Parts: sequence; structure tokens; C-alpha cells
Amino acid sequence: MRRPVRHWLVRQLSSHSAQYSFNSRYQLPYWGQYEFSRIQERADEWIWMTDHPLQCGVTKCLAILGIREQQYQQLTRPLQHRDKQTRTLIPVDQSTGEIVQGQLDELARQVGVLLGIVSDLGSDTRKGMRLFQASG
Repeated sequence: MRRPVRHWLVRQLSSHSAQYSFNSRYQLPYWGQYEFSRIQERADEWIWMTDHPLQCGVTKCLAILGIREQQYQQLTRPLQHRDKQTRTLIPVDQSTGEIVQGQLDELARQVGVLLGIVSDLGSDTRKGMRLFQASG
């Protein structure tokens, strides 16, 4: 079940019982209102970085950050958070390979051609990436 991210985050952050990992607390400030409300840039050379960095109870969030290939090639230093754009943050109560594939398909329709995906290769993400690649 897909829910508006802003409403979900507000509920979870205001809950005193919500448990966050250090990594999630560190990353949350980077995802501001601007990132969720701006128009997605269409391009033909996206490189995505995916992960499930947030989990509250049974709900997980798939985060997809991206950088265009041309921007990446122009960097003269290691990639930093400021170089990446938040493409999407999707809360779900269940994450399977098929669900991840659907999320990747939807984002690809919105923002354009994907050149590659970098991930920690959790089982659902890995299967979703395989299905996404096979369907493309």
C-alpha cells in the first residue's frame, strides 16, 4: 500500500516509540520538503543508488537517489551527498522483488532512461533489480 511520504514521516517522527537506526537519523535531515515536492528532472542518463534506510515497525521506505552520468563524470573528487538528487522515498508495509520492480518501473517512467543502479543488494532489492532489468 503506497502512502504519501510526508504524512508517514511526520507520524513516525512524532511517535515517541519509533526506533531509528543511527544511519536513518543521520540521513533524515537531508530529505527536506523541497526534495519531495520538486518536479522530477527527465534525462537519458540516470545512475541510481537504492536502499531501504528507514524502517518503523513493519513499514520500510525505499530510497532512490540519483545522479546524471554527465555530472558524475565531471566530478574531480569522490561522490558526496550534495551531488545526488532524491528521486523518491516510498513507504511500504511489505517489500518483495516484485514490489521493488514496480517502484523502479514507475520511477523510470517519470524520470527517463536508467544507465545503472548501485545497491547494498538486499534480497528484495536484488530480485527487483533483476526483474526490472529483464522487463526493460
